[in-house]
Amino acid sequence: MSTWITLVAASIVTVALSAGPSLIGTRSELPAILRHANRFAAPALMGALAGRSLANQASTTALVPVLASVAAAVPVALRTRSLSLPVVAGAAVFVVAAAIG
Repeated sequence: MSTWITLVAASIVTVALSAGPSLIGTRSELPAILRHANRFAAPALMGALAGRSLANQASTTALVPVLASVAAAVPVALRTRSLSLPVVAGAAVFVVAAAIG
C-alpha cells in the first residue's frame, strides 16, 4: 500500500511543478533549480518503483529469472532509449527463464 501512496504523491508533485505556474498566472515561473529537479522526478520515481519491485520479486522467486530479465532489459534500454522495449524484453526473458528453471 505504501508503494501506491508514494506513486500518487510523487505524481501529484510532478504535475504540480509542471502545470502549477501556468495555472497560477503568466508572470509566475519556477526557479531554475526546481525546473531542473522536476526533469528527473519521473525517471527517479520509476527507478525507485522498479528497484523495489525487483527486490520483492527476487525474494519471493528464484533469483536467476530476475537477474536474467534485468540483464536483458538494461542493454535494450541503453541501446534504444525506449520506455516500452526494455519492459517487453525483460518480461519475455523472465517468462522463459522461469519456465526453464
